[in-house]
Amino acid sequence: MKKLLSILLALLMVFALVGCSSNEGTPAEEPTEEAAEGTVFNIYAWNEEYQRLL
Repeated sequence: MKKLLSILLALLMVFALVGCSSNEGTPAEEPTEEAAEGTVFNIYAWNEEYQRLL
């Protein structure tokens, strides 16, 4: 019973990844240097220990 449940869960995860990774055939564009200049990377820390590290 445990093997059957683990196989079903593994298949469910595989199908979820396949379903969510659809890029509809559009080719990936390389970001230009001009486009990457304005990129903002926000880091949020939820306690003081992580705030000191970041």
